[in-house]
Amino acid sequence: MEIIVEKNVKLKEFLENEGYHFPCGGKGLCGKCKIIAKDLEPTSRDKLFFSKSDIEKGYRIACDKTTVEKVSVEPLFEKKVKVSKPQDPGVFIIIDKNIYQIFLTGNGTIIDSHIDKTPKLDKLAIQSALGANTIELYEEYGLAVVDSIMLLGEYEYIKILENEKTDMKGTMPAILFSMPSLDVYIPPFVNDKFNHLLLYTLDLEDNNAIIVDDYLLVKNDTIDVYEIKNGYIEGQIEISKAKEKFGLDNIYTKESLQVDLSKNAFKIYSIFRQRNKYEYQLENAKFHKAD
Repeated sequence: MEIIVEKNVKLKEFLENEGYHFPCGGKGLCGKCKIIAKDLEPTSRDKLFFSKSDIEKGYRIACDKTTVEKVSVEPLFEKKVKVSKPQDPGVFIIIDKNIYQIFLTGNGTIIDSHIDKTPKLDKLAIQSALGANTIELYEEYGLAVVDSIMLLGEYEYIKILENEKTDMKGTMPAILFSMPSLDVYIPPFVNDKFNHLLLYTLDLEDNNAIIVDDYLLVKNDTIDVYEIKNGYIEGQIEISKAKEKFGLDNIYTKESLQVDLSKNAFKIYSIFRQRNKYEYQLENAKFHKAD
């Protein structure tokens, strides 16, 4: 639905008054406040979240825009729907060196979220940020606690939360991580240097792959993870020849797929509670180090 916005209007404030929700508070961290507004000049933040082709089509983020003239804006993100007390509530958290994202789930969907910059790699700072903002979501929806929190992300940022040594996978008492829930669930890591970017492969058909940072993730019955170093896979296979070498249908990048990690993480979280094949894929993922 297109909305006409008058000139000299801060778009974030205008859309918030219309009921739209900015998960990161309009800090420009998440790129989820997507709009189509060809008449708005693209900013440097737009270039972080959209391809050149998408920008030409009018894709923008809303949080950093002030209108110069009257413009037509089509929001591509949802209004915040207030749920008094969600059924079967849960939480999953994604954390890396740049940002952390907390998602409250219930009624079969993602209800609300909080996104912010990750504190320095310090146990108390990270525990405090995650705990306080998770509890704030609880209070907003009348919750005392949830049964389970799933932790996803970079190994060192989850490992530092431990209060005592664990296997760093599976379901564990939340007190071991100072998390405000009864249990914590951590999907398996491939090794202690690799993170849950495996999630990027979940919407791929079998016999396809995706390049994420310095890794090639090949999706079949299980997931094979190949480290890329100096343009070579396993130290000897050129990236340009990987499709032929591995007999793949396609090799994607996360940018070309415009993958929303939160949706894939929610899928993992939902299926974890039902115990399905994705846990098997993660558990049996194999890591191949480049020479």
